[in-house]
Order: sequence, then C-alpha cells, then structure tokens
Amino acid sequence: MAENKPVNVFKHGKVRASVWQHEGKHGVYYTITLQRSYEAHEKIQYSESFSFYDLWNIVRASADAYSFISKKKADARKKEANV
Repeated sequence: MAENKPVNVFKHGKVRASVWQHEGKHGVYYTITLQRSYEAHEKIQYSESFSFYDLWNIVRASADAYSFISKKKADARKKEANV
C-alpha cells in the first residue's frame, strides 16, 4: 500500500499548509490541512489550534497553497484542451 503524503507543503513560521491530491468521480481535486508546530518534552508536536499570533502565517501559507492548486488546475485544463 502506498504511503499517503501531501503533494506539497508550505511553511511560514510555525504554521504549515499541506496540500493533498485526491481522485474523485469527477476527477482530481485538492484539499489542505493546516498545522502549527510546537516543542513539548523535547519533541516536535503538531496542533490544529492556533493563536492570534499565528494568523498572519496561516494567511501566507494558505495563499501559497491556493496559488499552487490554481496552477495545478490551470495546467490540467490546458492538458485537456490539447487532447
């Protein structure tokens, strides 16, 4: 069984946006997950809870993910048009 990995990850500060590619009945679609890293007990941990101070990094990571997905979708449309 293949390991499920994001197709891209965008990091800003302690926030990261992971982009996931899925195959559905209408073709390929994308989702993102947002996480914040922190250190606890000398290990890096991840949370889906954010503080006020994380908000700007959420915006930046999400914008990068949006741009990436938009380009992937545009490339797919061009490829379909050339078929």
